[in-house]
Amino acid sequence: MTRTRSILPTALVLAATTPLALANDPNAHDVAVALAEGDAVTGVGLVTRIDNIVVNNDGDWRVEADTDNADTDADSVLVGPGGLVLQEDGALAAPAGATLNSFDAVTLNDNGKSGFNHFLSGTTGSGDDSGVYLDGDLVIQESDVSIAAGLSAGTPYIGFFEVKLNDSDELLVMASVDDPAISSTVDRALVLATTSGGALTGETIVVKEGDILPGQTEQVDDLETGPHNFAFNDAGQSLFIADLAGNTAFDHALYLDGTLLAQEGNASPVLGREWSSLASAEVDLNNDGDWIVSASLTGDAASNLLIAVNGAKMIQEGDTLTGIAPFTLTSFGTGPVHIADNGTTLWFGDWNDPDTTQDTGLFLNDQLVVQEGVTMVDGSTVMTLRGIQDGYDLSDDGTWMIFEALLADGREGAFLIEIGPWTSLGKGLAGTGGVTPCLTGLGDMTLLSSNALEWDAAPASAFAAVFVGASQIDLPFYFGTLVPQPTVIRFFFTNGSGELNLPFTVPGSVIPGTTLYVQGWFEDAGAPAGYSASNGVKVTIAP
Repeated sequence: MTRTRSILPTALVLAATTPLALANDPNAHDVAVALAEGDAVTGVGLVTRIDNIVVNNDGDWRVEADTDNADTDADSVLVGPGGLVLQEDGALAAPAGATLNSFDAVTLNDNGKSGFNHFLSGTTGSGDDSGVYLDGDLVIQESDVSIAAGLSAGTPYIGFFEVKLNDSDELLVMASVDDPAISSTVDRALVLATTSGGALTGETIVVKEGDILPGQTEQVDDLETGPHNFAFNDAGQSLFIADLAGNTAFDHALYLDGTLLAQEGNASPVLGREWSSLASAEVDLNNDGDWIVSASLTGDAASNLLIAVNGAKMIQEGDTLTGIAPFTLTSFGTGPVHIADNGTTLWFGDWNDPDTTQDTGLFLNDQLVVQEGVTMVDGSTVMTLRGIQDGYDLSDDGTWMIFEALLADGREGAFLIEIGPWTSLGKGLAGTGGVTPCLTGLGDMTLLSSNALEWDAAPASAFAAVFVGASQIDLPFYFGTLVPQPTVIRFFFTNGSGELNLPFTVPGSVIPGTTLYVQGWFEDAGAPAGYSASNGVKVTIAP
């Protein structure tokens, strides 16, 4: 029997039907080849290696790669959908006579612009052979004197690590300076540089060596300088890790501008566990100020790795998820963590499947989307995922991801997935066997489009209640969390495999921009109060 309790105006029409592709299916998304070994870069050569990768909200991408160009001083390239963007040994507009010696990390904002730290040839010497660039415009060159308040007059830049770029063409620069007021010869500073028309208009010190940050008594000795050790958003906020003087058990702290978020020796989101190490922790920051960190905890070494979002646990070593059950996570690799404006997170996981040909994957929130040994690309199986420093990226709006992998046909490549508008919110409740039902939304949610809600890992042949609402309530419910404020409740039964597949059409009368929240609850004798629950999902109707 199907009962409805009030209808969300012109909302979803849900109906049971034959099964579709399962949730947590690592082949549920179409994967496109952005750039792969053997591809020709016009005028340069064939691609032989993939390095850094990035993607923006338009699905525009950049891939740094190596080629078989006979001139090893000119064989590295930066490529986009339109072809060659930059080539090693290529001439630069400034400084006069300079050429590009090598690249650093790659950025791409949603206006299609990039910020770089370029290493240069053809300058006067080793004291001015690097520079911060906005596309082809030189913004700051090594040896330039900083104009930032907070540094002593005459303080020069003596090197750069990484550069972040936002949509206002502001650059966040991890720099080395030589401030005579600081005793060391190499002094670290995180500098916000503003630009107009590609020219520098201002510099602001976010934090520098020697500062005493809010909540601290010890000064900053250094900053973590890796490409994923700090982050920047369109609001101009900066997320960074400071290395403090003093006791090494407490000397790394995570800050959002002047707000302390986490510190070694302080309580973590896991009860009874403290942050053990934030040195070299991977972090990210979205445009709403939400933040994510991957770091380690004190205590049991089998569960001491944690990914947290806004100070709350998201996933921990030793946890399992529907896509990998009954196995448990053992590592998050050495790659980044990403958080998009819609709350979607992207992370790498390794688990204890004895079949080591399929024991790593990329996850969007709690859902496995790419798995080694399983996911197919261009007719070939992904054999190795690169869970490394620049092995994958997520667009700011969470609708595109790009990842690096080795295929069974021998090609290393950068591969692109359009994710769509669906966001998993987590908050599921495990039932029989400790398994949490998993909900995935499929479809682009444009007006009159065909879409589907798909549950798997639910109890077999079980009574199910599907809750749909226009707001998120997160109400305690049967020892779990009811995610939607329900406006529609529909009742179904799962099939003999614990699956429920509900296709629907978005009516043409729905107002684009409307956001809906969905969750499923299931009769389940193995759940705390007789009911297990799936994760909630959020989706916004597109024009």
